[in-house]
Amino acid sequence: MSSSSLDNRKVVLLAGAEGPEQAKVEVTWKAACMSELIKQMLQDDGDEDEVPEIPLLEVSKDILEKVVLFLNKHRDDPMKKIEKPIKTANMSEIVDKWDADFIELDQEPLFKLILAANYLDIPDLLDLGITKFCTMIKDKDANEVKKLLNIDPSITPEEERLVREKNDWIFEVHKQTPQEGA
Repeated sequence: MSSSSLDNRKVVLLAGAEGPEQAKVEVTWKAACMSELIKQMLQDDGDEDEVPEIPLLEVSKDILEKVVLFLNKHRDDPMKKIEKPIKTANMSEIVDKWDADFIELDQEPLFKLILAANYLDIPDLLDLGITKFCTMIKDKDANEVKKLLNIDPSITPEEERLVREKNDWIFEVHKQTPQEGA
């Protein structure tokens, strides 16, 4: 089988059960292989004459459809790398218009999409989702972030200090080395 016909071959992704039947979402082989998890599963599937069905029990149908939309868009047009550090809270100034519109989600579906991108090992989608979250908290004070994340605002300064000590790596500023800047 030629590589171009293999790229256009269909793969069926099975979303996590949300009722009596699993939801099925079709995607091309090439788009599906943007997920390292699915790519590995397809490499383990030796039957080229059969349409493979990949169970993704950790992903709901609505989120899987959103993931497939991203994969189809970037199958032949890779997403541009996101420049860091994030300098603005406006996604349209960070990524292309399509990606900015795509990731314009409420907090809950955004977090589900980030979890799905992580589970499916889709680095560009994970980066896009995390960048969107970063823009949501950019330039907000600690109390605003706590409110956004539904964190109890009554945490004492001592409790906050202990959390910071246990997770000091979070608060380290990333210093770009000469190799990274090149």
